[in-house]
Amino acid sequence: MRAVVIPKIPKHKGLQNKPNEAKWRQQTLPSYRPKYQIACVLPIIFVISAAYLAMAIFLSIEVKAMKEISIDYTDCVNLSDLDYDKVVEDTMDYRWTFRAAVPGENNKTICLYRLLLKEPMVGNITLFYGLKKFHQNWRKYFNDRSNYQLEGEVSNLGNCESSTRDEQNNPIAPCGSVANTKFNDSFRIILTDGKNIRKPLPLSGENILYRTDRLKKFKNPPHVEGNLCAAFNNTAKPSYWEFPTCLTGDNITGYGFENLDFIVWMKSAAFPIFRKPYRTLLQKPNTIFEKGMPVGLYDVNIEYNYPVIDYKATKKFIIATKGLIPTKNDFLTNAYFMAFGFIFSTGLLLVVLEVCFKHF
Repeated sequence: MRAVVIPKIPKHKGLQNKPNEAKWRQQTLPSYRPKYQIACVLPIIFVISAAYLAMAIFLSIEVKAMKEISIDYTDCVNLSDLDYDKVVEDTMDYRWTFRAAVPGENNKTICLYRLLLKEPMVGNITLFYGLKKFHQNWRKYFNDRSNYQLEGEVSNLGNCESSTRDEQNNPIAPCGSVANTKFNDSFRIILTDGKNIRKPLPLSGENILYRTDRLKKFKNPPHVEGNLCAAFNNTAKPSYWEFPTCLTGDNITGYGFENLDFIVWMKSAAFPIFRKPYRTLLQKPNTIFEKGMPVGLYDVNIEYNYPVIDYKATKKFIIATKGLIPTKNDFLTNAYFMAFGFIFSTGLLLVVLEVCFKHF
C-alpha cells in the first residue's frame, strides 16, 4: 500500500494578491472633470463656426480667382461644312468658334476650333480633359487590372478578367479593361495672328504626377540590352491601342507603363463626372508665355480618337489656372458653408433654450 504524501501548504495570513497602494493601481489619480455650462459651451461653438466660415470664404475667393475655359467637343465629328466659323460660346473673357472637322492620318478626325482670348489668363496653367457619364468607379471595371504587372512583371496577369491574352496566347501587357480603354485624344494649341505667325504653346508633363507613381506603382520591366521593346517580347498590346506598349508615348511623357497619360488614366475617378490633367504650360522666363496665356487668337486642334457617343457620354477640353486648390470646384466651399450653418444654428438654438427655459 502506497503512502499518501500530503504537501505542506504554507498558511497565509491576511489578504492575498492585494496590489500596492499606488494611486495608479488603485485608480485614485486626481483628474479634471469639467462641468459643461452654457457660458463655456457657447463660445466654443461660435468659435468653431467662425473657423468654418473663414475657411469657406477663403475657398470661395480662391475659386473665383481661378479662370477656366472649356469646350464640349463630343459632336464635333458630326458637324458639317455649314457650321464653319460657327460661334459655339461667347463670353466676356473668351469666344469659341468651330472651324472644321478635317481628316487626319490613319483615318483619324481632327476637330479645329479657334479661341479668342479677350482677357489674359495669368498664373500656372493646366490643360485637362473631362468625361461625363463614364463610370470608372464601377467595381468590376476598377478591379480589372494587375498591379504586379504594372510594377514590371509583364507576364503576371493578377486580377485581370478581360483583355488577358491574344490569339497566340501571349499575355497582354497591360491587361484589363481599364488599360484597354485608355483615353487617347490629343490636343494642340497654337497662338496665331490669323495669318502667318504661329507659335505653338510649349506643353510639359511636369507637376501632374507624384514621384511615387513612377518610382513604385508604375514601372517598366528591366530593359534588355538597353531596349525597352525587347523587355516586352512575347507579350501583346491591348486591342484598342494603336501602337505597341513599348512605343506608346514620347520623350516628354515617357513610354510603356511609365507613360504619363497611361498613369493618369489608371488612377480611376470616384464619380462619373470627372476631369484628368493632360499637360501643363511650360512658362519659361523671357517668353510670351512667362505669365500665362496672353490675349490673342489660338487655334486648338483636337485629334478625335476616343468614342463616347455610343453610350451617351460627353467629353470636354479644359484650360484652367491653378491656385492653392487643384481645380475650380465649389464642392468644398459649399461643404464648409453648410457646416458653418449647421454649427451656428446649433449655437443659436442653445441660446434660445437658455433664455427661454433658464428658470425651469
